[in-house]
Amino acid sequence: MVTVGGWPRCLAGPPSSRGWPSRLTWGGQFDLYGSGAAATEQAQHLEFTIQAGGSGTEFGARVTSVFLLRGDFDIQVDFAMLQWPDHNGVRTAIALTDALFDDDGVERSSLSSGDPLGAQEAYIADFVAGPIVLVATQDLTGRLRLVRSGATQTGYYWSGSNWIPILTGSAPIADQSVQLHIWSHDYAFQHQLVRAAFDNFTVVSGDIVWGTPATATTWSRVKALFGDAPEIGR
Repeated sequence: MVTVGGWPRCLAGPPSSRGWPSRLTWGGQFDLYGSGAAATEQAQHLEFTIQAGGSGTEFGARVTSVFLLRGDFDIQVDFAMLQWPDHNGVRTAIALTDALFDDDGVERSSLSSGDPLGAQEAYIADFVAGPIVLVATQDLTGRLRLVRSGATQTGYYWSGSNWIPILTGSAPIADQSVQLHIWSHDYAFQHQLVRAAFDNFTVVSGDIVWGTPATATTWSRVKALFGDAPEIGR
């Protein structure tokens, strides 16, 4: 198990006992797109913000791991909704990706009346090649989990003392980056300040391979960080 508590270490490499560098340094790539989103280090966690004036066909912020996951794996992350009006139109996820805007993930999201799925607070599993499954919730703190076994993956949320499966569906079998992501769309966003945090990213099991993260979008400035707080602008 590789457990790294807090950010900027929340997507760090494994400890030196496994032959990796002794300093657990940041190994992620930031991407801001559209307008109004930001990502910062706050009290050793990764905090995402979308300002009330955020806009874009899709807009948000993501951090994508430099390492890749190979084969079967089990990954988990804690979340906290720090400023989270009901039905605000913002979605957050831990996801797998080998191309931006093409991810398989499990979410804690807030759908607005402008969303095709209707206004609801929910855990969501969305695996691209299958159905979208929603589970109603009012949780403002919790944990998300994504497990891949062969060509299938299962998304879970934590409830009480148990992991509750949301959906099992097809999974990409190639090496994958991990992505922590917050986003919205003009048709859904309710123009309220939203803040959400991720912490304690954990690779419970799986092979970690250093590689190249998913290709950056051409319209944003992207900076690879190694232990420093982000200073990113468009």
